[in-house]
Amino acid sequence: MQNKKKKLFILFIVIGLLLVCLFLVLFMQFEKNTKQTESSIVGTIVEILENSILFQDEAGGEYIVYFDSDYRGQAMETLAAGTEVKIWFSGQIAESYPMQIVAYEIEKK
Repeated sequence: MQNKKKKLFILFIVIGLLLVCLFLVLFMQFEKNTKQTESSIVGTIVEILENSILFQDEAGGEYIVYFDSDYRGQAMETLAAGTEVKIWFSGQIAESYPMQIVAYEIEKK
């Protein structure tokens, strides 16, 4: 009887570990797909403002870029006017002048 309980316990541990591994694989795949579906834009930083940056894309469009509360990119201190960057954002653009976006990530080019 004791041997049967031990085998059942080991079986539960193995099943639990397999479920954790499956969850991690699915989560990593979700993160990869999320990054691919986000919008991105490439251009140059024109000016660093107090809580945002002024950015110009390759076509000459100007944007005020705010930082999302979940921002995960380059630290603001590492960015400077004239730096070429790629910005990932939700895809929503406020149609003002300059246009406004909220960045999830900024990467130096």
